[in-house]
Amino acid sequence: MMGGRRRRIGVGESSFILKIIIEDPIAFAALFISLIILTVGIIEVRTTRKHHELSVRPHLKPEFRFAKTINPLIGLYLVNAGIGPGEITEFIIKTDNGFEGDGSPLRLNKLIRHLGFTPPRFILTLSTVPPKEVIKVDEERPVIVLDTNQNNTEVENEFILTMTRLSIKVKYKDSYGNPFESDWLNGSELLQELI
Repeated sequence: MMGGRRRRIGVGESSFILKIIIEDPIAFAALFISLIILTVGIIEVRTTRKHHELSVRPHLKPEFRFAKTINPLIGLYLVNAGIGPGEITEFIIKTDNGFEGDGSPLRLNKLIRHLGFTPPRFILTLSTVPPKEVIKVDEERPVIVLDTNQNNTEVENEFILTMTRLSIKVKYKDSYGNPFESDWLNGSELLQELI
């Protein structure tokens, strides 16, 4: 631009890049190589990030089972069997007759009472599963657990049969913010696992 007017490149004139090529081919080669290296670097960073996202995935799943502790505990656990931490976004528990709860202590307590339990009669661990809580790799989080040290087979059997009335699902995200969700775990699978 000169004097407010645009200068158009005519047929006989050469462009800026063409001038660089003609006047200083070494400078043009260096500019061209640096642009190629920058492009390759950007592609490599994106590929590496995607690789890390795919390789560091949590796998949160609700499970009915015996705990890996010295004292045998039967109940519902939330387990991370993946390779990265998972942040809970939603935890849903439903009963066979339509009662729905989340991981809050009040809703879990109502759920237990709705299923026919009276907490003084059963020694239960009611652990909350609040949103934004992170479950680490190989972490085993108790949600509803019965202590079987009392050696009361009748109570254990009633607890197991009551757990068969539950369906559980957990929604979570990885450290990169990618959303995941578990399949519904139906309580009827509890009988198959324990038998």
